[in-house]
Amino acid sequence: MNESAVLEYVESVEAIRRSLTLRRMRLNALEDKAKEKLSERQKALLEHGTSAWVDEILALPEGWQYDPGVTWDEIGVDLLIVDEAASFKNLHLPQAREDGSIPKFMGSGGGEGSGRAWQLDFRAGAVRRQTGGSGVVLLTATPAKNSPLEFTT
Repeated sequence: MNESAVLEYVESVEAIRRSLTLRRMRLNALEDKAKEKLSERQKALLEHGTSAWVDEILALPEGWQYDPGVTWDEIGVDLLIVDEAASFKNLHLPQAREDGSIPKFMGSGGGEGSGRAWQLDFRAGAVRRQTGGSGVVLLTATPAKNSPLEFTT
């Protein structure tokens, strides 16, 4: 994916902006001693904001390289069909809200969501941008146990 296109997409989606804002607020509220124990990802989010989060999500596994000049959002994909869509669920995991409560209907535990789900979300966003809002089909025989939001892209 083109990093600037992903950053533009992330900044246009209220749910993602809100999630990152809440995360930064929680990290900023930590005592100095606790801030010393933050992961590199958390430190980057605090220091560089959304762009650091996008960089982390788009990072390739060690030993992999991008094909120069080829990006998903620039090749003009207008239809994305995903079989076994349940393999891409859990885009948004439960997080503490402004009042500190964690929604119970989304399962237990917190976190940043599945990297695979974020990759699909970014690509689906590029397809919807290309087609004016359509062109994404999710197929699965696995039920969404916690919420239909598991399959939101």
